[in-house]
Amino acid sequence: MQVAVIAVANKLVRQAFVVFTHERPYVDGYVSTIGSAETSLGVEG
Repeated sequence: MQVAVIAVANKLVRQAFVVFTHERPYVDGYVSTIGSAETSLGVEG
């Protein structure tokens, strides 16, 4: 249980750091296409 709490806190801190340092709004539900398995394998959708 303690590990899960630390993991969630770490994720929130990293998100806050990126939002403040890059001065961009946080977009809930954003999914990056960079580095996805399909792109890495050359599979086109």
